[in-house]
Amino acid sequence: SGGYGGIVFPIYLPDKTHKDGAHIEDADAVLGTIEKIIARNPVFLPLGSRFAEPGRISTFLAIEGGGAFAADITQIDRFIARGLRLVSPAHGKNSPLSASATDKAVDHGLTPVGKEFCERVYSKGALIDVSHVSDAAFADIVIIAQRHGAPVVATHSNARAVARHPRNLTDDQLKIIAATGGVAGVNFHAPFVTGGAEAALDDVVKQVVYLVKVAGIEHVAVGSDFD
Repeated sequence: SGGYGGIVFPIYLPDKTHKDGAHIEDADAVLGTIEKIIARNPVFLPLGSRFAEPGRISTFLAIEGGGAFAADITQIDRFIARGLRLVSPAHGKNSPLSASATDKAVDHGLTPVGKEFCERVYSKGALIDVSHVSDAAFADIVIIAQRHGAPVVATHSNARAVARHPRNLTDDQLKIIAATGGVAGVNFHAPFVTGGAEAALDDVVKQVVYLVKVAGIEHVAVGSDFD
C-alpha cells in the first residue's frame, strides 16, 4: 500500500561470525533464508526481477561486510547471478578487502585483493556500496567505478557536516556521488543522524534537507539501516 517498487535484502556478515571472520558459506546460509522468505510471500517477485508488477515488489540482494570473499573473489559471481546488486567490502572492522570507517586507522583504502574484487563486481554488473568504508577506500572505489562508468552508491550514510561521524559523507564525497549518478541513502540510526544517542524525525529531516542541498534531490534515497 506504500507503493514500493522494490526492496533490498541484505546478507549481513558480522565481523565476529567466527574467530577468523565470516566465511562465504555464511553468505550462502543467509541467502537460503532470504529465498525461503521470498518464496513464502506472494507479494515478492523472485530475486533479481527486472520489472515490478502491480501489487508486487521486486527483490534484490546486498552483501554487507564482504571480507569473506577475499578467500575467493570469483565466488561473488554466483551471488550476482542470483540477484546480488550491492556489495560492501567492509563493515565495522577492517577486512581483507578494505579499511573500515570505524576501525583503527591503516595506511590503505582498498587492499590489492580488494581492488581486484571491486573490479570484478563492477564488471559483472553489480555495484560497490561505500557505506562503512574509510575515506581512502572511498577514493579508491571512485576510480574503479569511473573506469566502469558506474554510479557510486552509499546505501545508508548521512552528511558529516550535520553529524560528525566517520561513517557519514563529506560534502566532497556527496558531490562525487551525485556526479556519477549515484545516491546516498539516509540513515535513521541516531549516531549518524545527530552524532548522539537519540534522534527524532525532525533530525532526519535536517539530514535530508542538507543532503538534497549538496547532492541534489535525484541523488538522495531512503536507506534507513532498519534491522
